[in-house]
Amino acid sequence: MHYLDKARAIIAERKKRMDVLSTFKEAVERHQKENAAMTTKHENGLLHERTLLTPQLASELMQLNRANRRINPQHVDNISRDIIDGRWLYNADPIRISKSGDMIDGQHRCSAVIQSGIAVEVMIVRGFSDDIVKTVDSNRARSLGDHLHFHGEYNTNALAATISWFFRWERNMLSQGYSRTPTKSEAETILNSNPKLRDSVKFVVSNSACRHLGCGSFLSCLHYIASEYGHEEKVNDFIEKLATGNMLNNNSPVLRLREVLFKNKIARRKMKTHHVNALVIKAWNKFFKGETCGQLKYTDEGSAGEKYPDILV
Repeated sequence: MHYLDKARAIIAERKKRMDVLSTFKEAVERHQKENAAMTTKHENGLLHERTLLTPQLASELMQLNRANRRINPQHVDNISRDIIDGRWLYNADPIRISKSGDMIDGQHRCSAVIQSGIAVEVMIVRGFSDDIVKTVDSNRARSLGDHLHFHGEYNTNALAATISWFFRWERNMLSQGYSRTPTKSEAETILNSNPKLRDSVKFVVSNSACRHLGCGSFLSCLHYIASEYGHEEKVNDFIEKLATGNMLNNNSPVLRLREVLFKNKIARRKMKTHHVNALVIKAWNKFFKGETCGQLKYTDEGSAGEKYPDILV
């Protein structure tokens, strides 16, 4: 009886799968009749369709999402923000459906359309071999630094990281470290609105001693924020003294920060990035107010946990 039950369950699952695929095919065929000029069949048997991905169609496609990687919520959020803010652009990168009816690429776009509730134009290609899932996303994705280099920027990795920290600062998310990053469209918008970010990156990158500190991109972000609030001379002095160690007295917050950064550099167990940045902010705040510093520390754990510091400007 056990084997009979198992066989019936397998048959029921296959029937359900075929019903879902049939429903999707009917929806596609109905759309094809309405938009015949937008659908083409290639010699290799693949059916290409340029169509509007509505939340309803996205939900139907997600029912075919059985043999895919795990969904990355942050990636869904990034795409959803671009859609909501009107930055989504059609690029013909297809949603891929296999011959057996599995969606093998496109789950994040479908999830983002469902999340945003806004339809976008996409290409859907059906008829792929099931083996193609092994090759999808096998190449390294283009990073934000790659994207900026493609658009003719300089110091692109440092610029990309600085834009990301500025993105987090604007949204009061510095305490979250790397957990949130801007999309490429958001990064372009930030750079277009804050072109002097390039100057701050150049200032830090051109100071070779800053390379040994391990927080250059955050220093570039701090430099830009302070400069925009009229404290360029002050923040220049802070970074130059931090990099060189010159003209520092024993109770200088800059000296304390240098000690912490160099100690962290040789430590086996490194501090988390958001922890390092908190110490940079605390040192800057004391330097900005002209205060001395006997000990520089930060903790966000247990009963002694502190509120993440704000950048004083």
